[in-house]
Amino acid sequence: PSSKRPYALFYNPRESEEESADATEARMESVRRLQKSYYVNEPGIAPLQHGVLASLPIWMEDYTELPGLQRVMVVTDPQLINLALKIVAGPRPWYFGHVNKKDSDYDDVDNDNMDSTIGTLMQISDYSLDKATGTLEIGIQALGRFCAIEGTTVNVAGMKQVGVELLPDLELVEAHYHSAKEAIATFDLALNQNAKGAACAGAVAEAAEWHEYEFEPMKLKKTDGKGDEGVSRLNAKVESSPSTVASDAMEEYLIQSPDDVYEGECILSFGDEDEDDSFEINELPPLEETTMMVQTFGLERDVWIQLDTLLHYLRLLDPLTNTNMPIPSQVLALLPKDPPKPWPATFTLTKYNQKMKNLQSLVTRNKSKLLLDKETKLDTMEATSEYPALRRSRRLSYIVWVLVEDLLSMYSDLIGEQRMLLSRQDILEMTSISQRLFATRRKLEDINTVLSKVVGDEEG
Repeated sequence: PSSKRPYALFYNPRESEEESADATEARMESVRRLQKSYYVNEPGIAPLQHGVLASLPIWMEDYTELPGLQRVMVVTDPQLINLALKIVAGPRPWYFGHVNKKDSDYDDVDNDNMDSTIGTLMQISDYSLDKATGTLEIGIQALGRFCAIEGTTVNVAGMKQVGVELLPDLELVEAHYHSAKEAIATFDLALNQNAKGAACAGAVAEAAEWHEYEFEPMKLKKTDGKGDEGVSRLNAKVESSPSTVASDAMEEYLIQSPDDVYEGECILSFGDEDEDDSFEINELPPLEETTMMVQTFGLERDVWIQLDTLLHYLRLLDPLTNTNMPIPSQVLALLPKDPPKPWPATFTLTKYNQKMKNLQSLVTRNKSKLLLDKETKLDTMEATSEYPALRRSRRLSYIVWVLVEDLLSMYSDLIGEQRMLLSRQDILEMTSISQRLFATRRKLEDINTVLSKVVGDEEG
């Protein structure tokens, strides 16, 4: 949200008069005192418990935020300023929810009803409040998706707060299902037998643990927001090591009595033929051989091949593509090092990635000679080996859609008018990585078909 006029509290009401420097400082000192008295002792967001955030502040707009993206907002809407300042006055994480009131299932008639609405979990990474003008900037990052829990919407000081269930993709739940079954059989304190619910809790806990790596902090005061728009950067400074966060979350879920277990959207989405959860552990297929995971990694490989094919056509049609790589380094960092099948002989992205890694290594060693500031950001060209392959696939399945949108805009003269049949809200509401990757592959195939004909016409 933005407008030419900042929020009235932070604005000189005598717009026709010139305000002196002393008057400005006096006004801003009053504003700072008001902020300190009003935004004090904020408790922050209630901790995540069994995949649920009990009371998440909600902001609604006419667009959808996709996980993996970030941007800088100049905030002028009074309600959003209030929401943002209340959030940052409390302890981190600075979470809020974003809902597309236009394209989601949000009930615009009954404004108190957000039941089952799918939205995006956001975090404020950094903020900057201009002392002279009161202009508030916030750096926001889209972490994941949620579903509003029925009957939890409340209005607090004009803001909606909702209980939400965080929704991991089906593949990520499946990755923890075997461990959840094993925990039921071996964990002495287990009071319920809900392996699906435990797997959902484990997947959500794992996601929260990887957020620090997946989202490099934004630094608005040092960068003025420059370079912070678009796809978030992987945080190379975060050291990863084996963790028990997911297994701990599953055990915490299993010690609940059956009457206290919350069975929400994640459990309903993750179905199998064994509804009573009674089959033996040894009847489960090995984790690495599950059909869903094989399918996901195969589709991920297909998407990369289509992107490489797209680049091939663009190089033939637009010489500038040889020097201006249209795929951001934040996306290229997700290129699998060990695809399920070898890359085609004509595949070029691996060679480009290696060339860029060598270049960045050279630049890093010679920063002082090149007169680069210590804060100069060098994008990571490769994800850490500890980064889970499914989370890599998930990240690609979201951010590649923005890349497709950008390519359609940048090369509209070559590709022609290509309408996006799926909206961002459609993408957000998909329940699996495979669904999104399949839709991406199909769209890239359509674009490549058009470009192939253009190349043929050019050569003919």
